[in-house]
Amino acid sequence: MTRLLPLVLPLAWLAACADGTDPADDDGLPPVDPDVHSVLPVGYVPDAPVRLVYMGDSITAGVGATEDDWAYTALLRKNDRKKWPDFVGIDLKTAQPTIDEVIDVSVGGATTFTLLSAQMPELERELGSTPAPGRTVVVMTIGGNDAQRALLPGSDPAEIIDQALENIEEIVTEVRALFDEEPWIYLTNIYEPTDAVGQADACFFGLDLSSKLPELDRYNATFADLAEELGFAGVDLRGHFLGHGYHYDDVDSAHYDADDPKLWFADDCIHPNNRGHHEIRRLFYAAIAGEPLRLEADTAPE
Repeated sequence: MTRLLPLVLPLAWLAACADGTDPADDDGLPPVDPDVHSVLPVGYVPDAPVRLVYMGDSITAGVGATEDDWAYTALLRKNDRKKWPDFVGIDLKTAQPTIDEVIDVSVGGATTFTLLSAQMPELERELGSTPAPGRTVVVMTIGGNDAQRALLPGSDPAEIIDQALENIEEIVTEVRALFDEEPWIYLTNIYEPTDAVGQADACFFGLDLSSKLPELDRYNATFADLAEELGFAGVDLRGHFLGHGYHYDDVDSAHYDADDPKLWFADDCIHPNNRGHHEIRRLFYAAIAGEPLRLEADTAPE
């Protein structure tokens, strides 16, 4: 398996720019987010799907959002014009109007193990019969709780990461087997709240966890390889949230974003806050549209 280099651009973006043009040069469009390196198979855009499935952990279950309709899943399905007036029509209800069924089997605290053992059977029950007919979009966040196990004293981070990656491959295979037509699968990698520093006073009792970051980087690099090899969309949650963790106000940080110096994590350092959920919505929406994610000026509500 070939390891992707850190600066690999989305495959769909590369295809779109084969003529040498740069999307950042389009009139009136913000530049592409330079930290986001999602792996998108060329042409990986849903064609008349009838079903949207959410799977995964507490991020997809909406934890961190102050209300259910602030959660990324709700916003991705249909934008709330009162909360995000600048994003009217930037949702799947508009872009994919053929979707008439939404299934959400996400559970807080889920790991790659419990997604396989509990959510997969639950999804099969929700579908009613398998393989289920009709084109389907599957969106999920998973892996973060596996990675948190690697923080425990006496744990073997390398073994935990290796097993989680094996489980990801099994998840993709088993999800595909549930449908009579291959679904479009959008799956995130793992983020963390310290902006690649490994320590933040407000998080995890202030412990220095920088020694664990190489295993996180290895997971995310191998995850990108898997996305390319297996042909699903590996969505770069880690890259998008860099500069918006608990060093968001450190002007000397390599990831400081002067145009948008905002915290996107909740107080627990694990879940996205309302702004974070909005950004995850934007990240998934761009991936599903087969487009690069663009930077957004901070004109959004708190």
